[in-house]
Amino acid sequence: MDDDPGLLRLLTIRLRSQKYEVEPAENAAKALAAVTRFRPDLVITDLRMAEMDGIALLHELQRRWPSLNVIMLTAHGTIPDAVKATQSGAFAFLTKPVEKEQLLEEVARALRTSGSPTPSRTGARNSRPAARWSRTASTRPTWSRRRILRC
Repeated sequence: MDDDPGLLRLLTIRLRSQKYEVEPAENAAKALAAVTRFRPDLVITDLRMAEMDGIALLHELQRRWPSLNVIMLTAHGTIPDAVKATQSGAFAFLTKPVEKEQLLEEVARALRTSGSPTPSRTGARNSRPAARWSRTASTRPTWSRRRILRC
């Protein structure tokens, strides 16, 4: 989610160019609905959004899917914002404009901690296996693809 549609589109293109499957969402309500349908491995969200901010979204995601990693982005970040986001459980807190390599490094790091393999950057798009989703007793989702919800 992002309050800037151009940035939302740019980050989606950057992630897709690295063979990540990305589902963009324009706001927190659409993101919450998309999580159930899309089953992402990672959520990247803006800190400041209308109606529900990134911290409130992070709390709701943690309540429903406690093991889902969330990367927070903001153009107006302050040290107290970063502290609050990380204390609330955000995997990372990045300031915009975020460099492509920094974003990709944080995405890869977040996906490594979720326990799923990163996508092949040389493999064909069609060569990836079909997505499967299962929940263990600990409610930790396991995926066969690297899916990112970008809101």
